[in-house]
Amino acid sequence: MWGFNLSVAGLQPCSWNPGVKPELQFPVTCACLLQCDSETTAARNDCVQELPVLPATDRSAGFDLSEHQPPWRGSPKSLRWPELGATFDPTLAARLHKDASASRVEGRCGGRGIWTKRLWDFNDRRAATAELACICLPGHSGPDCAPSPSTIERCMNRCSGAGRCVLGTCVCDEPHVGGIDCSQPLAPPPHGHAHGGLGSSASAPPRAVASSAHTPPSMSAVRPRIYVYDLPARLVSWLALPTLGASASTCTKPLSSFACWWAGGIDPAYAADVAVLRRVLRSPHRTTDPREADFFLVPLLLSLGFRSLRFGQYMPSGGAAQLINRTVTHIQRAHPWWNASGGADHLLTITGDLGSTWLRARLPVLERAIFLQHWGYSCVGGLVTPPYGCVRNLGFRSHHSGQDIVIPPLQRPAQLLPASPWMQHAASDAPTGGSSSASSSSAAAALPFGGVLERGRRFEYLLYFVGKVHRGPNEDHSYSHGVRQRLFALHANRTDFYLRDRPGATALELATVRASKFCLAPHGVGFGMRQFNAIAAGCVPLIIDVTPDDDREFGGTLEQAYEEVVPWSRFVLRVNRSQLPDLPRVLREVPAARHEAMQRAAACAWPRLFWLHAFGGDTRDPQLEPPPPNCNAECLRRLSDLVRVDAFDTLMMNLRRRVQARNNASGPSSADGYAREWLTPAASCLKALEIEKSIGLETTKRLAE
Repeated sequence: MWGFNLSVAGLQPCSWNPGVKPELQFPVTCACLLQCDSETTAARNDCVQELPVLPATDRSAGFDLSEHQPPWRGSPKSLRWPELGATFDPTLAARLHKDASASRVEGRCGGRGIWTKRLWDFNDRRAATAELACICLPGHSGPDCAPSPSTIERCMNRCSGAGRCVLGTCVCDEPHVGGIDCSQPLAPPPHGHAHGGLGSSASAPPRAVASSAHTPPSMSAVRPRIYVYDLPARLVSWLALPTLGASASTCTKPLSSFACWWAGGIDPAYAADVAVLRRVLRSPHRTTDPREADFFLVPLLLSLGFRSLRFGQYMPSGGAAQLINRTVTHIQRAHPWWNASGGADHLLTITGDLGSTWLRARLPVLERAIFLQHWGYSCVGGLVTPPYGCVRNLGFRSHHSGQDIVIPPLQRPAQLLPASPWMQHAASDAPTGGSSSASSSSAAAALPFGGVLERGRRFEYLLYFVGKVHRGPNEDHSYSHGVRQRLFALHANRTDFYLRDRPGATALELATVRASKFCLAPHGVGFGMRQFNAIAAGCVPLIIDVTPDDDREFGGTLEQAYEEVVPWSRFVLRVNRSQLPDLPRVLREVPAARHEAMQRAAACAWPRLFWLHAFGGDTRDPQLEPPPPNCNAECLRRLSDLVRVDAFDTLMMNLRRRVQARNNASGPSSADGYAREWLTPAASCLKALEIEKSIGLETTKRLAE
């Protein structure tokens, strides 16, 4: 609209301008923004309109602004996307046209921007000052609109040292290397077409598979073998464009390299989709030969667009479904692997509060796909008789048990894990290996764990909970399925329950947690984090189930993370919601021996439920979050030692079990049906196993006597 050509081929024009202040953002027309929105690539919310009618798109019927006197700012009431802010100001548009033309003629802004007044202040929506400045094209900044410096940390895995980073997308140096991080060997492309890159990836025809059909697969990866699709930038890395406004210094600070790429615009609690992708790309389980793959990872990064692209933080929106549909369609056309299995061996990570709710209803092509999600709720009640509550609120059984996999959310453990009893032990005496030999056990026995594993402990409180209880009158008991509301109505005044209604509370009151026998772990709108917080703090989680018999509208089953391979029954207590009136008695009657056994099991399982690489646990791999400030070098070393048995390894264990079942092979088993793989070499686990052994010896001795 302003007479400039984009300098990077294929760059979508609706991005934030990297490296400059938001109020100097390059102006986008409403026509451009609505077109980008229809392509699910709009990464900004404000636009300038010079005509009284916003143009119609395939998702709108046009919006008439003629009844308003310019200048006018805001969102038309008829607009379906309230986040879209339209500025209807013909005078402003005319000035920008004039200033753009003059800027080109006079050679201002390096010919890559408009020398004009600042448009508006995005922070408080007030008109900006009359200060003149260059408003630069995307990818340019500074007084002369020079190309923004390439910051390699802004790209996935620093482009593996085999490419340069352009606006968050790797442009690979070698013609036969591709992938989101330039780490995937590719077959030669069709004659006349280039590989990968920011421009070509958006429009190039499907390329050949990684290996010739006549060449046997290499079988170089470790099972389960996972193939990661190389997708066009517009479907993956462009979703991160809104976060690229971070300054270069933010991206290059020690141990926080990736804050500007994928943690800058969204709560890291939702960023497990990024964590899974990064770990697979650098994992020995990754294969670059799709013919040997056990599973295929579709690199969806929806969390990057929850807000900026309106993908829906609670449940996937229509825009998210549109992006997923385009992604799957691209895969179906470019590769044979989805159609070969109907998507049954394809992994898609969905990290919103309600997981994949409604996705299968919107996109039947996903019926057999495997969702990696935090929300393991399967709706059972209300499907036959009105009011059909779980269909209306939860979708059509969003979690398919045995098909989908519940994964832990990416926690923010900066304060939690360093203060965890499982990390409090003497560095000099701690064993370093994973051996459970007598010598290792002896060393572990000397480690102080704050008395958490001490037998016969006494507790001041039966139950701990601090957090939000009521979201609002309109939600009634749909929030947390009424668990929190009922609990407070029944037991808020009990002196042996520590219950506090504190909306927004994020930190645990650790002293009180350690004085509590159980910690309530309810969900909220969707998935919850309190079960993981409790486990890290050494408290036995209490999970409240809402059964179909108890609630015809919302009753169902709630599966926990990795429940196929991790024995949650060993370290959590589950109670039906109908038992809440009698909860004090239920908790009191839990035998001390059983409670102590739960804590010992948690001491062995806890690393498997945390993404320990994500905040400094793996010093070889830049993390999503800065390391915990109170986690010293020894703390980081111990976390680094446990990265090999953290949440990612548990996911691989889960998938390996699926491969064994698929091949009718029997894997390792134990008396309770779980493989012993869930045990970890954590010092807390070695201590717990030693206590377990000593208890067994005592029992044997008593029986002999």
